[in-house]
Amino acid sequence: MYPVLSPRLRTAPVGVWAIGLILLIQMAAVLWIGLPGQLSFDSIIQLYEGRMLKVISFNPPLMSLLLGLFDRLGSGPVGFVLLSSTMLLAASGLALAHAQRLSWWRWLLSAIILLNPVILLYTGIVWKDVLLAHAIVLAYFLVDHLHRREQPVGPLGISLTLLLLAVIIGARQQGILFAIPLAIWLALSARRSTALSLLLAAMFVALPYEANQLMQRLTHTAAQTEEPSANQTGLQVLMRYDLVGIAAHGGKLDPGLPGPVIAELSTVVPRYSPYRVDTIGNDSPGYFHLPLNSIRTYWWQTVSTYPKAYLLHRLDTFRILLGWGDVGQCVPLHYGTYGPVYAYGVNGDLLPKLGLVAGPGPLIIQISHFLDYAVASPLFMHGFYALVLLITAVVLYRRHSWVLLTLSLCSLAYLGSYALIGIACDFRYGYTLIVVTSLVTARVLLTHRQQP
Repeated sequence: MYPVLSPRLRTAPVGVWAIGLILLIQMAAVLWIGLPGQLSFDSIIQLYEGRMLKVISFNPPLMSLLLGLFDRLGSGPVGFVLLSSTMLLAASGLALAHAQRLSWWRWLLSAIILLNPVILLYTGIVWKDVLLAHAIVLAYFLVDHLHRREQPVGPLGISLTLLLLAVIIGARQQGILFAIPLAIWLALSARRSTALSLLLAAMFVALPYEANQLMQRLTHTAAQTEEPSANQTGLQVLMRYDLVGIAAHGGKLDPGLPGPVIAELSTVVPRYSPYRVDTIGNDSPGYFHLPLNSIRTYWWQTVSTYPKAYLLHRLDTFRILLGWGDVGQCVPLHYGTYGPVYAYGVNGDLLPKLGLVAGPGPLIIQISHFLDYAVASPLFMHGFYALVLLITAVVLYRRHSWVLLTLSLCSLAYLGSYALIGIACDFRYGYTLIVVTSLVTARVLLTHRQQP
């Protein structure tokens, strides 16, 4: 790390020791809390898929294959936690490495921010949202470092960033919001002509995207080709949630829907909740057998006829995700191993097949006490982090820190995407915003204006 330190910091032993101490505490804490890996329902499904090389869910194949690879090396969950914590450590190191301000109170405040207990607790959870967030901050801070050095990016930097781009694109569909701007900045760091830079940027997006498509094709067997795709099922679930939400906010179901479908949806309207789609269940066979194009048409007709009811429904779901609601209903944290786990196409509980035992984990009492107080604080309010990041983005703009400004705006756009597609208020959906806000704010505290 020493060669990337700012010239002033290289001559300041206090700064070097401060960086080392912060990173040491961060790594020790996440490993102590996180190992051997905290497994939720989805985590166990993905671990089973990776170990057995059998697809039993609509999850992206990236996580399952990654867990399967680590499983063959010793332990899927442990390998995930080590990878996740290493990416966070590297990104935090890059955030601190360009420090110019050496005031003790700035270092203390930066340490408090980087040791955010939400980040320390989440790093050990085997979730794609955690992997996505840490890949994003590492990729952007790496490209920011290359941009600051004003030297052409080498093969090693390109290769590492392409791997991170594959993770960003493969973890969640909205990862493309980060991937395209990042690819452009990476191409510009190559110091080539404008035309060649644009070509490189397109290639930097296309290669990771195609890698994920290849994984998708290889992991989905012929036996599942008759089942609807994950994208189709996701759209059906989203539009059904919107139709029920519109009806719950004073609108009416489109009369163009078949009578039996209207009856199905009408029966679940009283069960509607802005907290999550699960409350209305999936018992609408007539609806799910409609062609997707027909559902789109009915959905649009209903939204355009009752725009106020649609906006109220969407605002309700989004405000709760931002933290204005009962965060305790939004799965603020998972710790331990979930169980039992039953999945379609597999006989019996998955835990014995994986050699796992359900349980809350050794630190559950301490973590429960912490959550009792913290869940009602700004630590668990995405709206608070969004406000801090907006203020930080203004500072980044004034300092001409364009790469990190891009990261900040993309993070806000990512969170904002859930205003349109959110079907639950799960706290993990905004974890990327928390990590970005913490690292970017620490960087701002410790640096001066960047020269144009």
